[in-house]
Amino acid sequence: TARRLGEAAEHGTRDLARYLPDQTQAAAQLVKSSVERSRRLTQMSTDRTLAAARLQVDVRNTIAHLDDLKEAVALVRHSKRWRLGHFLLSLPRRLLGRRPPTTVADSMDAWLAEYGDLLPSLQALAAPVESLPSDTSPAKDSPRTRSKGAKPARPVASPAVVASPPVASVLASTSVDVVVCVHNAIDDTRRCLAAVCAKSSVDHRLIVVNDGSDEETTAMLREWTTKGDVATLLETHGPLGYTHAANIGLRASTAPFVVLLNSDTVVPRLWLEDMLECMFSNDAVGIVGPLSNAASWQSVPDRSGGDGGWAVNQLPDGYSVDEFGELVRLCSQQRFPRVDLVNGFCLMIRRQVIERVGYLDEAAFPRGYGEEDDYCLRARAAGFELAIADQGFVYHAKSKSFGSASRGELVRQGAAALRRKHGREALEQCTERLKQSSHLQPIRDALRRYLQAGADASSRLPGRAAALDVAPRQEDCKVLFLLPVRGGSGGAHSVVQEVLGMRALGVDAKVATRDRYAEEFSHSYGDEMQGDDWAVFYQSEEELFARAEPFDVVVATIWTSVAMLVPLAARWPDKLYVYYVQDYEPWFYEEGAEHYQGAAQSYTLLGKMTLMAKTDWLCRTVRERHHVEVFRVAPSLDHAVYYPAEATPAADGAAVIAAMIRPATPRRAPLRTLRVLRRIAEESPSPVQIVLFGCETRDLRSYVERQAPDFKLDFQFHNRGVLNRRQVADVLRSADIFVDFSDYQAFGRTGLEAMACGCATVLPDHGGVHEYAIDCDNARIVDTQSIDAMTGALHDLISDGALRERMRDRALRTARRYSISRAALSELSVFRLAKSLADRGEQASVLRPESYLRVEHVQP
Repeated sequence: TARRLGEAAEHGTRDLARYLPDQTQAAAQLVKSSVERSRRLTQMSTDRTLAAARLQVDVRNTIAHLDDLKEAVALVRHSKRWRLGHFLLSLPRRLLGRRPPTTVADSMDAWLAEYGDLLPSLQALAAPVESLPSDTSPAKDSPRTRSKGAKPARPVASPAVVASPPVASVLASTSVDVVVCVHNAIDDTRRCLAAVCAKSSVDHRLIVVNDGSDEETTAMLREWTTKGDVATLLETHGPLGYTHAANIGLRASTAPFVVLLNSDTVVPRLWLEDMLECMFSNDAVGIVGPLSNAASWQSVPDRSGGDGGWAVNQLPDGYSVDEFGELVRLCSQQRFPRVDLVNGFCLMIRRQVIERVGYLDEAAFPRGYGEEDDYCLRARAAGFELAIADQGFVYHAKSKSFGSASRGELVRQGAAALRRKHGREALEQCTERLKQSSHLQPIRDALRRYLQAGADASSRLPGRAAALDVAPRQEDCKVLFLLPVRGGSGGAHSVVQEVLGMRALGVDAKVATRDRYAEEFSHSYGDEMQGDDWAVFYQSEEELFARAEPFDVVVATIWTSVAMLVPLAARWPDKLYVYYVQDYEPWFYEEGAEHYQGAAQSYTLLGKMTLMAKTDWLCRTVRERHHVEVFRVAPSLDHAVYYPAEATPAADGAAVIAAMIRPATPRRAPLRTLRVLRRIAEESPSPVQIVLFGCETRDLRSYVERQAPDFKLDFQFHNRGVLNRRQVADVLRSADIFVDFSDYQAFGRTGLEAMACGCATVLPDHGGVHEYAIDCDNARIVDTQSIDAMTGALHDLISDGALRERMRDRALRTARRYSISRAALSELSVFRLAKSLADRGEQASVLRPESYLRVEHVQP
């Protein structure tokens, strides 16, 4: 530093001599004194840095000596000589009913427990000193130098918490073995295995141990494990019990990390990454467990149930494990708290723990129940730390696998074995520390606030994390949705309300549209635009590119906007680029036409592009036709707009039928819909009222005259014209029946909105309406190529008021499962997974097509 300042002073002096000759001497003296002061400061800083380095060496040596002492104490405590001597010396007091005397080893245990609490702080002191930036490098972690995906360092929040480094650089070379022990419970097992294969994006091997399951389960496992090269099936010809089965899987494992996973669990996206992030927080961490809905001390949002026992929390209505897992991550402070015990339903173990500690104790815990607590205590005694991945979540169904019919007796036997091995007092101390721990309280409080506020409470407060009451974290991504169209369509509604949902969850998300559409956007979304800046208007693509620079994720929403990603990707290759597929758009045009080709090419136009869609049908259609993977996300429904009327229409009055007519969209079959409605108006024995919306009457008549001169609009109907979404909701609330006779629906948003408003709904059988509609249960699904099928379904609903009421009730229950928050969380989950894969240089093709495995909804 002094050398660089001296060189700068010489250059400065020469310049002053050239331009200000009469001030040269004074300026030279000033520069000389500044250089001398900088030299002294540099020397002082160097001395202090060297002193700090010497102190760090001393701290590291101290930690090493204390670790050796800790291991020596553990070896003494577990030696047969010490245990026998301690038993003999304490026997007289035990016979008299007195507490055994305190020994030096007990005092040493207490001291080592205090050392364990101080260890993270000592390790922070022993961390290497960051070198000063050179004269050519900007400051560390400046906005210009930090990569978009990198996380800024978190300060150590408390002595029990250790900061987490980025893990993307090591995940690419990390492998994990996942051991799942199975004893019957075929439905839970099938769901567990499917989720592990579909959701595990780290290099992994699945080891399935069949411990004497029945014939049906055994046949399923043998068939299932032959379908790919990821799973290995081991059979015990037992049942031998969980502990024996788990050890068989552990002995077969060779990876640096192994997970013992219960067969009644469902894992979300990035579940292994979340636990590895916690494991990599410190080399001393040997065992890691995630949060769950039912995992004793690790349960969220409630730890205890109403009866005083452990809580079994249910997922919010309609939520998938992916979506709730993403909500948990948003609520988490990511502190990775250290604990005494980790629940065994999902246990990640470092290979070094197995090498030092061995396997589960089959002699003391042959049937399970207590074996994981024993293993955790043995690992801690061997010097390893136990941590909770408090940003990770795994669903636990609590099934009846492994003989839980006699669970109470097994629990008592396991508790007795634990007391014999480790002593009642040590176990009580562990339990009390877990009971008093407050590390998970903030995330529990945040989740309760969210659930109490309701799934859509946040959507009414754009721009604020109202339901969670949390501030956006610095590492949260910034998301820009490209929507270069007029507002008002179903696809535009989806994008806008999901952006508002992300903003309500604390994520900086915005919509970009052309400046000339500002008036239409204001008409469609005026209420939402007040007091918030979620809309970005641009006049040219060059202006859009400039506005897009701060965003980490850029999302195309129609096929024409995919082409806009190409120059963005060339300019900023590190951003994440996503195509939100809203429909199969080649079918909008004649096959072979220019637009048909453009739409078909959009799915593969950008090589490093992630695709997502809201229905299985749409995911399959794109995958089968274009050979690319598509992630399924949840549809959104704005319950602040679409809700039922307070009073149910009288069953004996005229049935009100609502239909959307859009002549500009032939695939929505406007003429076919009019023909069916006319036939109903003429033939129905019961009184009906027909309400149309979607186009003006003059446009409707002009369309009919051009397309079908022989067809007459001579039946009674009331046309409400072109409506915004709140006006559409008013029409649906006043109707008894809503009909959609389209050729197909990729999703059928208006059908779901009609169900939320209390309509009995008739939908086309081709397409994605099966995502939410069940024929003859909550809707009627008909062949829209058959006039008789459509009119027959309408006749049934018109004439049977009780049928309409039953269908209405079930439709309302179905609609409650969908929300803006759910959709936003599911999309954020996809973004995080895609970013994790991109950071490791991988594509979504490394995963199995999760969209076609129905593993998400696990409500009992």
